[in-house]
Amino acid sequence: MSFAEVRRAAFLELNEITAMVIETDTKDALSLCQKIKLCLKDIDTIHVVKKIPLDKRHHSKIAYARLKKMLLEL
Repeated sequence: MSFAEVRRAAFLELNEITAMVIETDTKDALSLCQKIKLCLKDIDTIHVVKKIPLDKRHHSKIAYARLKKMLLEL
């Protein structure tokens, strides 16, 4: 399944919760999250961000430590 509005996505466990983080700038993020939840039932929560942090050396590799820190500060 793919969603055109999602530029990048990441999955991680955050405080024993399975989280999905999506990078998007859609104006209807709530509707997008609802559609994703219908398809991916094992996801506990979805966070929407403007930019998922990437590794400085490998611009396609997600910087999970920075992403986790960013989510904990929300």
